[in-house]
Amino acid sequence: MPDQRREVVSAILRAWLVFVRTICVEWLAYGTFARVELREICLGALLGALDSAANPGRPKSG
Repeated sequence: MPDQRREVVSAILRAWLVFVRTICVEWLAYGTFARVELREICLGALLGALDSAANPGRPKSG
């Protein structure tokens, strides 16, 4: 993996970990959604972020 791509993926993973920590604290404090939903939200965020890094400039379907 080239150095620049490694740095991008590393930054994505650090940001995702902050996201996961924040959403888990909210889940523990307020029980806003089910545990299964929490897992799906976290995995979806990770996969979406990594997909964006792997395919920059590709239009997203929506």
